[in-house]
Amino acid sequence: MKLYKDTTGQVFGFDAWQKVPAELTELTAAEVEAHINPEPVLQLDVFSIDKREIVADGADQAVLTYTSESDVAFIVDGEVYIVSPVDSVATLEVSADGPGAILYSVRGNQDAIIAIEGPA
Repeated sequence: MKLYKDTTGQVFGFDAWQKVPAELTELTAAEVEAHINPEPVLQLDVFSIDKREIVADGADQAVLTYTSESDVAFIVDGEVYIVSPVDSVATLEVSADGPGAILYSVRGNQDAIIAIEGPA
């Protein structure tokens, strides 16, 4: 089977025995690959955090992530951090020097990261 496209980009498949309409053009190898294995589409306005508990040693970190086309305001313990997204992803690393709750807010997502004492 070979793949063809029309002027709008719609793709059609034809077996060797079928007659291909003249207005269709055969896809290049790169176009076939892109059609079979399309790039994943990044969904915008999605918040994630990699972990909700960190060791309060100043080195362990939790990473807050928000997908957006525009700058993102991360609010952590009352401090505002404006982050410009790279490839539509804004990230902020959060660490702690002492134990306790670290409150955060990102576009309506509010919660806390818990900083615990590490091994002595």
